[in-house]
Amino acid sequence: MENNFVESNQCTGWLKDLKSKFRNTQIKAVKFVHGHTLSLMHLPSK
Repeated sequence: MENNFVESNQCTGWLKDLKSKFRNTQIKAVKFVHGHTLSLMHLPSK
């Protein structure tokens, strides 16, 4: 019984780690796209 608890605990920890990594990647992507759009807007239109 205790062994199962440890395994599920590790699984939830892994899921949390995955979620935080995904969130960080999402934030980076949003910042990158936002910065890219801003730099494009600042370019003189031809």
